[in-house]
Amino acid sequence: MNRRLIPGILLTLALFPLTSCRPRGPELPCSEATDLWGVRHDLRSPDWVLIDFVHSAGCGYCVLNSHEYAENFGEGLAEVGVQTFGVDILEEQRDLIDFIKHHHIDYPILTEPDPLWTGCPGLPGQALFHRGRRLYAASQTLTHRAYDAVRAHLKGVRPFRPGGPLKKAFNCVNEDEKALVVFGDETDVDPREYFSGLREIRFQTKYAREVTAEDLRRHNLYVIGNVGENRLLRELSERVPFKVQASAIAFGDTMLTGDDLGLEFCWPNPWNPERYLIVRTGTGPFRRGFVYDGSQDFVIARWDGPRAGYRPLARGIFQKHDGAWSLPKRAIQWERVESPIARAFHTDCGPGGCPMPEIGDGSRRTPARDAASEWAIEVKPMIVGEGRFPALASAGPDRCWVAWDHPAQGIFVGEITGDACSSQRITGATDAFKATLCPGSSGGCWVAWSERIDDAYQIIAAHIGDEAQRWSISQRRNLDHHSPWLAQGDDGTIWLAWNTWVANGRRPHYRTWRDGDWSAVARVPECGESGFAWYHSGCPAKDGVAYAWMQHYPKPTGIYAAWASDARWSEPVEVCGGGRYPSIAATENETWLVWQMREGFSPPEPVPWSIYVSRHQGDGWTAPEPLPGCRAGRNSTPVVAVDAEGRAWVAWSHKDGEHWQMLCSVHDASGWRGPVVVSDSECDARSPAISASGSSVWVAWHQGIGEVQDVVVASLTTS
Repeated sequence: MNRRLIPGILLTLALFPLTSCRPRGPELPCSEATDLWGVRHDLRSPDWVLIDFVHSAGCGYCVLNSHEYAENFGEGLAEVGVQTFGVDILEEQRDLIDFIKHHHIDYPILTEPDPLWTGCPGLPGQALFHRGRRLYAASQTLTHRAYDAVRAHLKGVRPFRPGGPLKKAFNCVNEDEKALVVFGDETDVDPREYFSGLREIRFQTKYAREVTAEDLRRHNLYVIGNVGENRLLRELSERVPFKVQASAIAFGDTMLTGDDLGLEFCWPNPWNPERYLIVRTGTGPFRRGFVYDGSQDFVIARWDGPRAGYRPLARGIFQKHDGAWSLPKRAIQWERVESPIARAFHTDCGPGGCPMPEIGDGSRRTPARDAASEWAIEVKPMIVGEGRFPALASAGPDRCWVAWDHPAQGIFVGEITGDACSSQRITGATDAFKATLCPGSSGGCWVAWSERIDDAYQIIAAHIGDEAQRWSISQRRNLDHHSPWLAQGDDGTIWLAWNTWVANGRRPHYRTWRDGDWSAVARVPECGESGFAWYHSGCPAKDGVAYAWMQHYPKPTGIYAAWASDARWSEPVEVCGGGRYPSIAATENETWLVWQMREGFSPPEPVPWSIYVSRHQGDGWTAPEPLPGCRAGRNSTPVVAVDAEGRAWVAWSHKDGEHWQMLCSVHDASGWRGPVVVSDSECDARSPAISASGSSVWVAWHQGIGEVQDVVVASLTTS
C-alpha cells in the first residue's frame, strides 16, 4: 500500500453522520445517513458512492475541493452511475446555504458532525465506494490526481476538465510534483526565489529554451514573463483569447494600451486539455508584483508603482461549456457606479407584490413552563407560509413583519396583526434567499435579500409601504454577496450590511439610506483592509447601530463588536477569543451579545456547543459566560432581543436526541429564567429569528423535513 494514502484512509473511516454508526474497516460504515434538511439517504443502494468532504467555515482548501468536484467532473461521474454526497462538520443550515449557493452544489450534504471527529486526527477528504467497499481514499486532495484515481476504477468516465478560478488552478498546479513553471530566456528573475514566499513548492522550473514538446503535453504549465523574452507566450497567442503586445493587451472587442499592464489567467493546457495552463504576463518590463485575484479566471491590471502594486482594471469568469472555454460576453470592469440603481419588481409580481392566501392558526398552546420555577412563557404560534430562514421586525404592539425565502418561489413578506398574517411574494420565481427586515416609514418595512443575477448573487433592497421601491445594493457584479442585515438607527438612518465572498473569505460591506438616497458602498473598516469576517449581526443603538461579527483574518479568530454612527466606527473590541453566530441587541443604556461556542475544540473528541453571553453597560464587556441553564447537547444559532422593560430574550435551536427544538430564556431583574421549549417537540425547529417592540416579543423558525418547511412565528408572553 502506498504509505501516503494511509492517513487519508484512516481519516475517511469517520465520514458518516449517524451517531450509531462507527467505522468498520474499509466499508461504508453506515447504511443510511441524514442530510442538511433532515432527509435520510440510503447509502447502500447505489453501486458507486463518492463521499466528498465540504466545509462551510471558510477553509479555502476544503471549499475549493468540493467546488472542483461539482464543477469539473460531477456530471461525468453521474453518467456512469456514481452518487455523490457531501459531508460537512458544522451542519448549520444558516451558513451552509451560503456555501451551497456560492459553489452551485446540487448533491446532498450529510450532516451531524460530532461522529465525524471520532477517531479522526484531522479533516477528511474524499472516498470512493463500490457496492459498499472502499476503493479509494484521500485527505484534502484538490488536484486532477484525485480524479485520475477515481477513473482507474471506473470505465467510461470522461477526462478531468480544468476549471477556474485562479486560486483553484494555482492550488492544483502547486500540488502537482510534475507541474512545470516556464520562465523567459532573457528574464532577470531568479526562478529559485520567485516563489520564495510559498511554504511548499512541488513544481519544477525551466527556461523556455529548455522546454520540449513532451513537457508541454505532460505537465500543468505555469508560464511567466513577457512576449519578448518567452517564446511560449508567442506560441500561445493563437491558442488563448488574449493578444499581448509590447504596449497593448487585446481580448474580444477590447484593447487596453500602455507599457504598465499586467495580465494573469488560467486556461486548459492547449497541448493537453486534462492539464492546466496559468499565464502571468504583461506589457513593458516584467514586474514581480502579483496581478492575482483568486476569485476570477482572468485579471488585467495597471501598475501603480512599487508601493501600490497593480490596480485592477477588468476581470471575469470564462464561459465554459462541455470542456470548451471562451471569453464572457463582457469583461467585468472594476470601476463602481455609486448611485443606487432603481429596479422594478419582477414582471410576474407587479408593483404591489404577489398576493398569497392568508395562513395562520391563532389557537393558544399549553404554556411552556420552566421546570425549575413557577415562571412560564405563553406561546401563541402560527404557520405563516412554506419556506425557510425567517426574519422578523416588530412594528408595535401585536404587529410584526416577517420575511422568508422559498427555494422555488423567491422571497415572501408577511404582516402579522393580532392572530392573522397577510403575506405577499415580492420577487418572481427566482433564486433568492436569506431575507432580513427592519421597520420602515409610514408603517411599512425595509427588506433585503440575496438574489442571483447574471450568474452571481447580489444584494437587493426594497421598501414595502404605500409605494414599493427596489434597489440593487451590491455593485461588484461578478462576486457573490450574501447574508444581509438591516437596522434603523434612532435618527431614521437605514443601515444595510452584507458579506462579499472574495476568494475563500467573506468581507463585510455596508451602505446607509438617508434623505432619500443610498450612500456609496463602503467596507466595514474595523475588519481590516483585507479582513475576513463572517456570521455578522447588527441592531439599532444609541446614535447609530451596534455591530458584531466573527473575525477570521487579520485579527485573531474571535467574536468582535463595534458601534457606528454617521459612518464613523468605534475601535472594535474582542469580546471572546472564539465562537460563531453572534447576535447583538441594544437599548440606550446597555448592549447584549450572544453566540455559540464549543467549550474547547480539540478533535477527535466531540464537544457540545453551548450558548455564551456578554453584556455592555458603558464600562466594557463582561467576561463571556455560558448561558445559565443551557442544556447539554447541541445548542446553535442563538438570537437576542431586548423589550421595552429592558428584559433580554434569547432563543436558540437545541438538539439532544432525535429532534431539534426551539428554546428560549429571559433575563430580568431577578436574573436568568429558563430555558423553556417554545416549539413543537416532534418537529425539527431550526434557524431562529427574534424581535421585540414594546412589550411584544416574537420568535420565528422553520420546522420540518426537506428543503421546503413550515415557517412558524410565535408571540411570547411571560407569566
